[in-house]
Amino acid sequence: TSRVSGIGARCADRTHPLWELGPSKHSNRLREGPDRFGRATRIRLMTHILIAESIHPAGLERLQQLGDVEVRIGVPRAALLEFVQTAHGLIVRSVTAVDRELIDCAKQLQVIGRAGSGTDNIDVAYAHEQGIRVLTVPEAGVTSVAEFTVLQILALCRNLGPLLAAVRARDFRRDRYEGVEVASQTIGIVGLGRIGQRVALRLRAFGCRLVAY
Repeated sequence: TSRVSGIGARCADRTHPLWELGPSKHSNRLREGPDRFGRATRIRLMTHILIAESIHPAGLERLQQLGDVEVRIGVPRAALLEFVQTAHGLIVRSVTAVDRELIDCAKQLQVIGRAGSGTDNIDVAYAHEQGIRVLTVPEAGVTSVAEFTVLQILALCRNLGPLLAAVRARDFRRDRYEGVEVASQTIGIVGLGRIGQRVALRLRAFGCRLVAY
C-alpha cells in the first residue's frame, strides 16, 4: 500500500504513463487515496502491459515493477489483435498501427504509450472517444534529430557524399570537392519548435545567419 500511495502522490499531475486518475470506462482495479494537494481521488493500477515494439531495457525494467509485462515484438497483426484484448496498457513506437480495428479489440485498454514524440500511427481521436489516454514522450530524440540535421547540412556544404566515394576510388583530387564554409551560409529553419530551436542553437555556433519561420 505504501508503494501505491507513493506513486499516486507523484501521479496527481496526470502524466504518469501507467496510472490513471478519476473515472474512465473501466471500473475495476481502483484504489482510493489523496493526491499531492490532499484531495480525494481514485488511482487505477494497470496489471497487464503489452509491449508491441522494442524499448530500452531500463524502461522495460520499470514497467515490470508496475504490472505484468507481456512482450510481443514483431508478431503478426492477427496475433497482436488477440494479445491486446486483455491489455490495460499498450506500448508502441512508430511501426504498430493503433487504428480503430486494434482499439476495438482492446476492450480493457486504458492507456496507449508511444515511446517517442509522434502519433502518426495512432488514431488518437478514436482512442479518446473510447476513454483511452494516449501518452507520448515529447522530448524523445529531439537532440539526436537536431544533431543529425546539422550533420546533413555539413555534409551538403562540404560535398561529403561525392568526396567519400572519390576517396574509396583512390581519387584524391581535393579541389573537385571543396564545397563551401557553413559559416558563410544563410540557413532557414521552418518550424522553431523543440527540434528547430536546438538546430538553431548549434548552427549559431558555426556563425551562420539564421532565418526562422
